[in-house]
Amino acid sequence: MSVRLPSSALPIAAAIVLFLSLAGIAHAGQTADAIVVTIPSQFPLSGPAELTSTGSTAGAVAGNIQIIHTDTASFLLIPAVSAENGARLTSLRDSETGVVFRNNTIALPVVKDSDVIARLVLATDEMIAGRDGYTGRITGVELDIPGGERTVDGHRFSAGTAIFLKSLPQGIAYRMVTTEGQDMKRAIDAALEPAGLAPPAVPLAIEVDGVDQKSRSMIEFIIVSVSTDQDWVEKYCSDNITIYGRHDTSVVPVATRLVKADDNTTVVYQAVVSGPGRFALAAAGEKPGSGLEWSISGAGEVLIFGGLLTVLISGLIIMVRRVLKK
Repeated sequence: MSVRLPSSALPIAAAIVLFLSLAGIAHAGQTADAIVVTIPSQFPLSGPAELTSTGSTAGAVAGNIQIIHTDTASFLLIPAVSAENGARLTSLRDSETGVVFRNNTIALPVVKDSDVIARLVLATDEMIAGRDGYTGRITGVELDIPGGERTVDGHRFSAGTAIFLKSLPQGIAYRMVTTEGQDMKRAIDAALEPAGLAPPAVPLAIEVDGVDQKSRSMIEFIIVSVSTDQDWVEKYCSDNITIYGRHDTSVVPVATRLVKADDNTTVVYQAVVSGPGRFALAAAGEKPGSGLEWSISGAGEVLIFGGLLTVLISGLIIMVRRVLKK
């Protein structure tokens, strides 16, 4: 199944989730690309940020967006002066910082050393104006981390993850490491050998985890994305390409969906996984001299999270459209 977004949606959608793997921020050729993202409690706004609301006076931004943590919930505060008390915020766009709010969903850039290293996407209750600005309870949390790039045999690969969290306590952080796929290739080779198969190509591996147990315990599920070019897919046959996951010593293929970008030259493979681990995109083929004919075509469909993946990918599209809908 392929999922296509309208071309007009791509600029914001890329900043949110579906094509985060197309925006790799590390450099190809490195042995390992590590990204550590600590979720901040404040996000700057620029003076030209545009607010609209249901009130007669939307107000003007006055400070940083804040995440307010309590024992039972987290709240989002968008500071504004002169907003009509009780009015509901309908949209916010800050072209300088990249902050976008629409349909009770906000995309917030996470910046380190002047570079955007991730994006935090928050779903909220209605944002209602009070004395300090617009406030609403946070109802959903997604952290999108683009990853490293690799060029293997003339083909370009990039990776990314979308980490969905149960809640948003203070001080949590997540790490994603992109490496060459050689170690995973050996593990996948051992897993496929009993079936007479071998992985001729494992271009990169991705490790996703929380930096501590508190952060790890907040993970609800993760979507792993790996993008490549159409030529690589045709070389190894799309039916025999899937994402493998490694937990402890076992390696298994996970249910994988193919998503095509609008340019028709880039292909993104996505898999939903239940938590931290190491993952790799791999092409499987008949082991030389095995005398067996067997394909992994459809194997991912009957393995882990097959039905869940379809539901979640659909949910992601809905989430993106909430922000994009005018």
